[in-house]
Amino acid sequence: MATSRRNFLKNTIAGAGLAIGELHHLAAADEPSFAREVADGSNGKSQATSAGEPRMYTRGVGIYPGDPREDFSPTLVADETTYRNLALHRPAYHSSSYDYNLTAQLVTDGIKDTRLPRWIASSVSFRGPLPKHEREFAFDHNATSTMELQGPRPYLQIELGGGDSPPEIDRVEVLFIKPQEVHAENVTVSILASDDTRDWKTLGSITNPAPAPIAGYPDGFAQPGQLFQPSVPLTAISRSRFYRIQCEAAHAPGFAFGMRWQIGEVAFFRGSQRVEIGGPYDFTSAWMSAGLDEEWVYVDLGAPCEFDRVALYWIARAAEGALQVSGDGASWRDIQPLPAGTGSIDDI
Repeated sequence: MATSRRNFLKNTIAGAGLAIGELHHLAAADEPSFAREVADGSNGKSQATSAGEPRMYTRGVGIYPGDPREDFSPTLVADETTYRNLALHRPAYHSSSYDYNLTAQLVTDGIKDTRLPRWIASSVSFRGPLPKHEREFAFDHNATSTMELQGPRPYLQIELGGGDSPPEIDRVEVLFIKPQEVHAENVTVSILASDDTRDWKTLGSITNPAPAPIAGYPDGFAQPGQLFQPSVPLTAISRSRFYRIQCEAAHAPGFAFGMRWQIGEVAFFRGSQRVEIGGPYDFTSAWMSAGLDEEWVYVDLGAPCEFDRVALYWIARAAEGALQVSGDGASWRDIQPLPAGTGSIDDI
């Protein structure tokens, strides 16, 4: 075994020596002066003249460190004539954003989206509208981020805002955990729809749903017989802006207002295809403020810059406003008011 290893190393070294020798031979045939420099360790005036002096460049063209005079790589030359977007891919900041998917950074990504984005507003019967960080708990494809409901007949209400029109839906799947004190045969899950939040119509319901297996969920997420995932078919295709997922416990006891339900996921379907609603699953490259009051968005150009033009691409334009500039991001001054009009582009 040891003898074979020594022979292998000898053969490898010999092969390398042959390759270098062949390289010298080929170089000598085509480039006599360069071959002599490589062979004897010299490289014109850039090499040392005696064996006792260090050599600055010991390798060939294009190999580090190399001779700077032999550098043939491209050189960046400033173009003073091309008009360029100083804001492209620069950091952007906002006064507020409606959710975590419609942020200021999207105004500098180079995408000029013209579609009104879809967004979600959700509320529960005992709390009202949910804050931004809880708004999409029931639609985030994560069953363990649950939304809590309380009482004998609570509901989760969803508004499907934006877009050209509401999506078509014919089935709703709900994953939920029932209260411990309620028997499954007394549980009813109903889907209601409305276009104005005043008149509600029941589109489908299921009573006494079958329990879902708890395998694969974290320990303690649900007890056996508590987790359910019914698929509720609708009586007809719905194109509504507002939906309610209503949970009901029949024959509820007197302390029913302390009942605790948890909804882990609500999924809308059209046939076998899931209909994604807002958030990161129905994405539009646009900034959307959280409110309708005075809002702002600004871009950090990274360094003092000269510019003579600003282009704004609106989906829903501001009623009024102004262009401002700042040297420190704290003190701002107006340079020009936003033009009045109804168009989708301001080229100022």
